[in-house]
Amino acid sequence: MNYPSSRNNAVRLAGLDLARGLAVIGMVLVNFVYVFSQNHVVALENSPDAFNALSLSSQGIAAFVLMGLAGRAASVFLILFGVGLSLQSIRRQKGSSSTGVAPQISRYFLLILFGLAFVCLWEADILHYIGLYGLLALLLVKLNTRWLAFSGLVFLFGSLILRALFPYESGWQPNAIGSHYLDLWSAPGIFRQLIFNGYHPVFPWITLVIWGLLLGRLDLNDIKILKRMIQGGLVFTLIFFATQSLGVSARFFPADILFILLGISNSTWILGLCLKIGQNPEPNRAEAVIRNMGRLAFSHYPGHVLLVIVPVVVFRNEIMDMTFEAAFLWSFAYLILTGIAGHLWLKRFKQGPLEKLLKDLSVKLVARWR
Repeated sequence: MNYPSSRNNAVRLAGLDLARGLAVIGMVLVNFVYVFSQNHVVALENSPDAFNALSLSSQGIAAFVLMGLAGRAASVFLILFGVGLSLQSIRRQKGSSSTGVAPQISRYFLLILFGLAFVCLWEADILHYIGLYGLLALLLVKLNTRWLAFSGLVFLFGSLILRALFPYESGWQPNAIGSHYLDLWSAPGIFRQLIFNGYHPVFPWITLVIWGLLLGRLDLNDIKILKRMIQGGLVFTLIFFATQSLGVSARFFPADILFILLGISNSTWILGLCLKIGQNPEPNRAEAVIRNMGRLAFSHYPGHVLLVIVPVVVFRNEIMDMTFEAAFLWSFAYLILTGIAGHLWLKRFKQGPLEKLLKDLSVKLVARWR
């Protein structure tokens, strides 16, 4: 395997930060619209005719966010997570990393703990899932490419087998699957929602991480490979969208096979494009701001909930009937203000506040083990 030079590695990291920043923007848009305009979202889910009653601008926002972005940000995050883990594994094999696997293990355990604590506030938390994905991926990354790809298929199609064998509604509030997991804090409930029927269970969501592990084995500085990622991702995205138009389900929750495949194809061309753009040594202002959002992704995740969603929900007494336009403006304001704040922060510090906290805690945890 040919390992990239330090300069090429910096270029690649810039492209990964850009893709991660776009995922942050998608996450904020989706979560703000889903929460602040919840009544309108429910109305659309219960009656497609409600779409025609919306204003033209609301229709555009609803189509873009609810149909085009829902679940896509999570797909990009997970594939990038897999790519990063794969690159770390390559650095260890090369001998260019001075740390072993212990800091990663401690970091993933901390993510599980942080995520479970955050569930009390944000039930759709993905951090505790990512921590579990990371622990499993540390084992999977050792497989050769053929067996790694096969494991992805097992997790993808294994979800269908599990749904056929066990009732998917187990643990959920009756007649409200996806709203509240009543059985979360029991041992069977934790296991069930992590593996099978939570918001982002291992079956099938870890398939996205495995795809990232596979992509991380490519020479992501090679322009030919990037072009193939862009072209192949776009072609398969069109094929999968055409399949969906024929009536094949591509629900975000519970995640259908076609939804995961769309997440893979969409994220692949986006990542290829971002890596290609990242080869530009002098990014424009917009690109630089989005890259910084990517560098602060972990801080943005709880930040957009704690700084905006929770205060707005409390202030409005949990009456979430904002128009789609208002929810979109809230997200736009958040992104502008935090984009400026993030730029100023990274001028002074190398990492975001929560990124540094996680790193420091994982180092202390490893030191205590030793």
